[in-house]
Amino acid sequence: MKEPPGTAPFDCYIAVDWSGARGTNNRSIVVARLEGGANRVDLVSPPSPRGWSRSSVMSWLIDQASKGQRTLVGFDFSFSGPFLDEGSYFPGCELGGKSAPELWDAFRNLAEREPANQAGAIVDPGTIVRHPVLSPFFLTAKGRGGQFSRRFRATEIACRTGGYGAAESLFHLVGPSQVGLGSIAGMAELGTLACSPDVFIWPFGGLAPPFEPKLVVVEIFCRLWLLKAGMGRKKIRTIDDLNRALSAFDCVWSGDHPVDDHTTDAAVSVAALSQCAQEQALWSPLGLSADIARTEGWTFGVP
Repeated sequence: MKEPPGTAPFDCYIAVDWSGARGTNNRSIVVARLEGGANRVDLVSPPSPRGWSRSSVMSWLIDQASKGQRTLVGFDFSFSGPFLDEGSYFPGCELGGKSAPELWDAFRNLAEREPANQAGAIVDPGTIVRHPVLSPFFLTAKGRGGQFSRRFRATEIACRTGGYGAAESLFHLVGPSQVGLGSIAGMAELGTLACSPDVFIWPFGGLAPPFEPKLVVVEIFCRLWLLKAGMGRKKIRTIDDLNRALSAFDCVWSGDHPVDDHTTDAAVSVAALSQCAQEQALWSPLGLSADIARTEGWTFGVP
């Protein structure tokens, strides 16, 4: 497994509060930015007044990489599914292959049949899983699939047992804590992002370019950073509370934008990334093996 060369410091930090919602553009997608060496967190304006689309986020990031700044980007969706427990992403089914990049390609090929790559060919945002082979693996509001199991990746188990937050299973698509819809939509886009020679998606070392990447992408869990900020399970909905959380990472809010759940999650995450990227131990967590790095990945910040 290769490690991302020169992981710190970065010239710029970005955190993306992602979404699995239906539609081409989603106001629930928020991009927060912090310049290296600065302490003021701000939002990046979307290219459309209707908000960001998933593909426009990826295109913007690739453009940022081409400008030469070393940038660390955090996305709050699962970069892969559980694999090592069963030796397969979908036991009894070859779909997904045996590595995360193969899983991304499978999701991308299915999602390309749908407008906005919203992964509707795999999971309908109305929580109806409709792919004939994959549907039995999911629990939705419409019922429990015959092959459903609430499986977890190694990083999710470490997160739950270590008290860093109740990370949810990719296959559990019920309730406000579900992450599957956004994760599948995100994985369908990661394959595109990974094609850029300037991008390194950590810790999937098989995708590491032979030269230093300009843009390093990591999976994040916003709740983990809120816990580190001392906010517990509290929702942040005021600028005073947001600044209180940001102060834990020596940062402040720009004051130019109103706040909501999506904004505060992205803002706290980008502040945390700017500080935690300096901790070399977080780039080599104890539970991260070469097999896990190839198949399941890891949530940055989970020791």
